[in-house]
Amino acid sequence: MIKILKYGEVKESEIFSRVVPKMDVHSIVADIIADVRKNGDEALYRYALKFDKAELSSLQVTKEEIEEAVKTIGEDIINDIKEAAENITLFHSKQKREGFKI
Repeated sequence: MIKILKYGEVKESEIFSRVVPKMDVHSIVADIIADVRKNGDEALYRYALKFDKAELSSLQVTKEEIEEAVKTIGEDIINDIKEAAENITLFHSKQKREGFKI
């Protein structure tokens, strides 16, 4: 289950702490990135099939597909997505550098 933390109700150190992965995936990710850089969209199609079991004909989502998807989900999910976007923006605004001295 996902732990929900409400900003202002818990310490920032708890909200902004990082989880250390149990597995080193650096080399795996580096290989995927190198493959995508070398093979472009062809590699993306392969990874979509490999990881998502999705055989894509296009990487671009059409306006019609977006509108159809919005119709199939409830207003509560749309509000959850908006709230998540606000939380992400707030989280990363704390990482912005205001300036520095040399």
